[in-house]
Amino acid sequence: MTINLQEILHKYLNSEERINHSIRVADLAVELAKKYEVEPTKAYTAGILHDLAKEITFEKAIQISRENNYSLSESEILNKKLLHAPIGALIAQYELGITDAEVISSIRWHTTGKANMSTLEKIIYLADMAEPGRKFPEAIEIKEFAFQDINKAMHFAIKHSLKKLIDAERNIDSNSIDCYNYLTKS
Repeated sequence: MTINLQEILHKYLNSEERINHSIRVADLAVELAKKYEVEPTKAYTAGILHDLAKEITFEKAIQISRENNYSLSESEILNKKLLHAPIGALIAQYELGITDAEVISSIRWHTTGKANMSTLEKIIYLADMAEPGRKFPEAIEIKEFAFQDINKAMHFAIKHSLKKLIDAERNIDSNSIDCYNYLTKS
């Protein structure tokens, strides 16, 4: 069975802006995958599906998590913006039948990061932050670093994310801290 990923986007996302963002992430992910010798098809799939659950309600996210025995973390409950990553991974796996564990994991960790990320997980994290539609100035630097040194890019990107969360006095997911600490000692 072949699935049309762009059709799937239109099924789960209503916003043209979010659909276009997902396509730009997928395109940048493919470019980075070629640079770092990662299967471009995996990068495209993870990139285009990374925000699959971005527009679902909190109630629907709770329902999906319960149906799939996924326990929400305290951070995910406190910061509902984090929910779309694990819920999107669950949708990709259980509703769409995506079986590639690395693709699922890349969707899962594209928002918080985590310690010891795979190259594909880093590619999706960075492509999401640095796609050409991003308006914050650091996005350009993240993209430049991403094509030079993926670990340097990750360190810069996670540091930027943490600073934004601290400045906004938001809860910080422990996985993001683990990601930063892992990259700092690497």
